[in-house]
Amino acid sequence: MQIELDNQTISSFTDLNTLDLNDLRRAVRKTGYFKGNSVATNYLSKIDCIKVIEPYVLNNFDAAEHAANCLINGEKVEEIPATPPQPTPQPTPQNSADNALTIAIANALQATGFSAPKAEIDESKVIELIKQHATPAIKQIEVKQISGDFKNVGLQHKFFPQLLQLATARLNVWLYGPAGTGKTSAAKAVADALELPFGFVAFSRQSSKGDLFGIRDARGEYHESQFVRVYRDGGVILLDEIDCANDNVLKSLNAALDNGFAVTPDGVIEKHADCIVIAGANTVGNGADAEYSAAQQIDASTLDRFFFLHWPVDEAFEAALIGAAKADESADTLRGSDVPTKEQWLHVVRSARRNGSANRVWISSRAVRDGAKLIGAGVCLKDLCTGLIWRGHAKDVQGMLYTIGNARA
Repeated sequence: MQIELDNQTISSFTDLNTLDLNDLRRAVRKTGYFKGNSVATNYLSKIDCIKVIEPYVLNNFDAAEHAANCLINGEKVEEIPATPPQPTPQPTPQNSADNALTIAIANALQATGFSAPKAEIDESKVIELIKQHATPAIKQIEVKQISGDFKNVGLQHKFFPQLLQLATARLNVWLYGPAGTGKTSAAKAVADALELPFGFVAFSRQSSKGDLFGIRDARGEYHESQFVRVYRDGGVILLDEIDCANDNVLKSLNAALDNGFAVTPDGVIEKHADCIVIAGANTVGNGADAEYSAAQQIDASTLDRFFFLHWPVDEAFEAALIGAAKADESADTLRGSDVPTKEQWLHVVRSARRNGSANRVWISSRAVRDGAKLIGAGVCLKDLCTGLIWRGHAKDVQGMLYTIGNARA
């Protein structure tokens, strides 16, 4: 299938080598697989583009569509066969006499209940090979500016492209997930990517309308808030810990989120076209639980004004941030006085996280990042676990989370 691009026709892989990145992205849009997600093509690398275009021009449309869907969903593109795999041909007896003898022997064995032994698969070895050789894909995010230039915003969470797409559409986003998964830094990265100012409001039960809309002091002077500044002048505003806010305060935010204007002590202001509102939360607004006891139940009228985007731990991103290739299970053989490598510490944190999640003890990515800093300062494994894993829990909980080298000192 040919792709017409201005005065050039793309019909082979050779033609792709003559195109720059912008032309490749335009060619990807021509395939039609990114309808409704055209903004996603702005983040494709040259290799990503070729993975869609090459099978398309070779009429392998299934492979082209598969590659496009993987890229839209932020997944690694795995090759799929162009045609169904053919069965391996079996050897044929040389003559009819051999064939008859083979059939007779097979029938005799079957009558006795005999069956050929099956090859056994060592499941533990298969899992180990997968862990050794599987490398999760981490994307460098590249954003096209209004000027036409491209800005690289570096390594980001696997769902960052979707967050950026929602921000580009100027939707209010409720970003929810466990503590320490990078929600705040993701909101800041959106502002950097779009070259907009960044504002921040941290909520608690004591937060007031003044934190949102500003106050007048005793002399009658108006002091505007960061929310007012971003709302009026444009930018990205993060409403952090929004699920800990007083629900009555949030009700006063509803009109500003949906109707394009806000009432402040200094009068009515209009919402700027480039105002982007992102809320950071640990819950979806249904109230407190065993892990997030300060969370409040949020009124449905406020929740209805947001697009909800889950922000879980991204383990590949987590490892990339500390420069670790993969988790190293040899950490389980260390003594408490040993200083682990970053890879070994990554294994310790993930083991503790898995063990703790079933018992409502959350070990966040902050333990990974803070531990990596302390390893650089020569802190031993026992001290790392004491401050970042065990954190004052009872001895039985500490043992449940992680035991150093079978309790060796």
